[in-house]
Amino acid sequence: MRKTPQFRVNCYPLLPLLGELGFLELRGMGFLLTMHAFGPLSPLQIPQLMSAFSLSWLLGLVLPGAPGGIGVFEATAIAQLSGEYSPAIVLSAVALYRLVSILAEACGALLAWLHQPGRGGPPERPD
Repeated sequence: MRKTPQFRVNCYPLLPLLGELGFLELRGMGFLLTMHAFGPLSPLQIPQLMSAFSLSWLLGLVLPGAPGGIGVFEATAIAQLSGEYSPAIVLSAVALYRLVSILAEACGALLAWLHQPGRGGPPERPD
């Protein structure tokens, strides 16, 4: 019988965790601003919206079978927020948020592609 080598973590990867929490916070702020574009928000609604966004984002990320979680995020957000907001406003905000986030990711990918040496990025420096 072969022994499996043991994997040992010396310390918790705190920096990646903080980075992911910051990433989720920025995406949540984008969702809040998208909801605010369709109507005024009070400060008391922010915790509910951030909680609904976080759970919807998590389920859209975790549930398999849907490419990119398309449909799961939207359905969860509508189910959670339809009691407080009109389903039309929630669906419009979620669709606009999806569009804005996809465009932002595409712009980031384009900038990374352009920044590659030989692709119009900064010239390589001779050593």
